[in-house]
Amino acid sequence: MIRIILVTCAFALGLCLLAVLAPWFLKSPYLRFIEDHDQKYYSEVAHACDLMLSHHVPATPEAVAIAGSDVSVPRIIRDLNPSRITISLNRVHVMVGIKDFGLVWEPNSSDTNSWELTAFPEGPAKVVHVEKH
Repeated sequence: MIRIILVTCAFALGLCLLAVLAPWFLKSPYLRFIEDHDQKYYSEVAHACDLMLSHHVPATPEAVAIAGSDVSVPRIIRDLNPSRITISLNRVHVMVGIKDFGLVWEPNSSDTNSWELTAFPEGPAKVVHVEKH
């Protein structure tokens, strides 16, 4: 009898944990990036992109591709598990996962003194951070 009660309690506890944790696990990496961070975090991502721009200045108009696991990639970017990073003049593109989402750090098209960190899934993009340069 006690064994049945313990098994029932363990099962109920498991269901409660699943109900609490499931929304986080089911949320896409894009939504976790958009919804679970603040402006300080996005600013740190933007500054990491600036650092990569300064270290990997393309010698030609062609973009430079670096591996997401490269030691020159700042930790905050590596923690996103990027599958590809492409750096060109005034632009950093980070592809997160195989098709999870992408990030672009580049000047605003109408005000080149402002730079924007834009996150985009397979739908409309969302500017998550703007900074004057």
